[in-house]
This record gives sequence, structure tokens and C-alpha cells, in this order.
Amino acid sequence: MKKVLILFLGLMLIAPAAFADDKAGGAVEKGTITIGGSSSTGLTASNTKYSYDNADITVNQTGFKIDARGGYFVIDSLVVGGKVLFDYCKQSTKNGDTVDVTTQSIGLGGYAGYYFDLGSAIYPFAEGGLVLGTSTTDYDGDDTKETYFGIDMRGGAAFFIAENVALDASMSLGYTIGTASNHEDADIGKLDFGILGGIAVFF
Repeated sequence: MKKVLILFLGLMLIAPAAFADDKAGGAVEKGTITIGGSSSTGLTASNTKYSYDNADITVNQTGFKIDARGGYFVIDSLVVGGKVLFDYCKQSTKNGDTVDVTTQSIGLGGYAGYYFDLGSAIYPFAEGGLVLGTSTTDYDGDDTKETYFGIDMRGGAAFFIAENVALDASMSLGYTIGTASNHEDADIGKLDFGILGGIAVFF
């Protein structure tokens, strides 16, 4: 993970020189529609805390995330839209003990983001969003179904390779809270971090 993070930061620093020409044109102007997706295969890490029967259980997981989205630029550089998230995580430790835990989740949400025009083909962006979803956790053979609500933030840069097509690289940070349908008194809190890459089309 450390090597990937260093590579990501290095790319963010040297990319503006490599893409000096502004290929974006009017891609982030008011009235533009964007559709895209990103994934973080193998580059998502999460820490989940389960509070149940007066006991706390902490689970650390790694996995992948898929993020599909569509948005509309309400003014120049400011986009709002909706997204669908799919997350899959697996780990084998629990408070130092070996326990198999697999989590699959799907959610729907909305987001708002801002693209910074540097006069080149590189557009740094920052965004925040809300998500509501469901997940299923297989905890050492015991299935738990959960509903959750969360917030997430993402920051990175879009690299326009054509006037209306961009590749993006970003880091994400999110926190969700939820309850388990088959354990009414169980409270669940999840913090996750990911490094994502994707593609977006603007028209």
C-alpha cells in the first residue's frame, strides 16, 4: 500500500508537465453531463467496529470497490449527481485471532464535486457525498445483514486525454454507521480508505 501511495503522489506531481496542453475545452462548463466509473481493486482498506452484547469487535479488511456515477454541471466547474457503489472486502483477523470475515455491500448516493481549472489538461477535483445501502457480512459462517448510512470524500485529478474523455486518479475516505437486521442491538461503524482509478466521459 505504501509503494502505491508514493506512486500515486508522484503521478500527481509530474502529470501537469506531461499534459501541458488544455485538452478539456468546455468539458467542465455549465450544462455539461458526465458519466463515469472508477474502481480500487485490491486498494481498499477498512476498519469496522461491531458493538454487540456489551462487547466491541474490531475487524480490519482489504478488498475492492466499484463506483459508477453520473452528474450535471450546475455552474462552471461544479457538478452534482448520483452514484451506485459496490464494495467487497475480506480479511482473516479479529482482535488478533484468526476469523474469516467477508462483506459485500451495495449503495445508492448523491455527490457534489468541484474541478479546478489550471489551464492545462489536468483538473484537480474534490468532492463529498452521502450514501445509503445494504450489506451482508459472513462472520466465521454466521451471516449478518446490515443497513447503513454514510458520508464519503474523494480528492484527486482528472487527466483529459481527449476533449471529452478523462482518466482520473483519486483517494477516498468514508465513514458509515449501520444496524444489523438480525441483531437489533448491534451498532456498526466502518471507516474505509481507498485509492481509485477510473474513466469519465463529458458531453
